[in-house]
Amino acid sequence: MAIAPHPDQLDVERINLAVYRAFEALDLPAMLALWVQDDSASCVHPGWEPLSGWGEVRTAWESIFANTESIRFDLSDVNVMVSGSLAVVRLIENIESESGGEITQGRAMATNVFVRSPTGWLIVHHQATPIAAEDGDEGEANTTLH
Repeated sequence: MAIAPHPDQLDVERINLAVYRAFEALDLPAMLALWVQDDSASCVHPGWEPLSGWGEVRTAWESIFANTESIRFDLSDVNVMVSGSLAVVRLIENIESESGGEITQGRAMATNVFVRSPTGWLIVHHQATPIAAEDGDEGEANTTLH
């Protein structure tokens, strides 16, 4: 017997996709609007120290957007779990980015945590870890931009 998806699953999927579309567009205001803006916000970009609190998270996004010429995400293996006012999205980020004229390709396993707010779902935590290329090569996701 199949289990019916949680009623909020499509909303969480839509907001999760909006996070990546804001990133691809290098649209800082759109990205910031999708985040919880208090001390509960946290983020771990590949190769970075953990960021804790809205100030650190916001500063990191400002830096990433200022230093990224372009970035594209092809998301795969997306898994959404919703329980009450908390949602977790696990996925693979297939990434192509450009910075300083250098194009980098890689993959990362990401976990995005969302909380329900009075205005809708907001991301409260993002964590991405480089993983080997799908074909088994030693390639890793870019560890400086994301």
